[in-house]
Amino acid sequence: MVVPALAEHNIGVAASVEKDVTGSVSGRITRLMTGGEVYGAEVIVTAAESRAQIKFRNGSDLQIGPVSHINLDSRVYSGALGAGSVLVNTTKGVFRFIGVPGGHALYQVHTPTATIGLRGTIFSVRVETGGTDAVVEEGTIEVSQPRVPIARR
Repeated sequence: MVVPALAEHNIGVAASVEKDVTGSVSGRITRLMTGGEVYGAEVIVTAAESRAQIKFRNGSDLQIGPVSHINLDSRVYSGALGAGSVLVNTTKGVFRFIGVPGGHALYQVHTPTATIGLRGTIFSVRVETGGTDAVVEEGTIEVSQPRVPIARR
């Protein structure tokens, strides 16, 4: 087993993995397994009919649906965004995020068409070419345009 670099420190665990889910850290792709560690700067990709549930060290939960691409930011838990912050970047797919109940951690989600900021909220996001849909189940979110335009292919 290769130990990730300091910037790619353990930020949680794969609480459940169904079918074909991979994690990539520093260009090294491995199959994500239930109970396996998840790292900052890791890119998680789910195939068709596949899904994963990530439990972060601060108690928040990320449920990733089929055909999704999620990048867990390397600044999570490093102090760069503050203790307990969670920052994910996604280019496509569906996921559900559950923040820590009553928690005040900073959560941010970046997509090609929106930046979503929240605190202790339960919400779902779908990212497709040309748009981002968010459904709030509990709490509030703030949605804005991304700071830097993302080039279209």
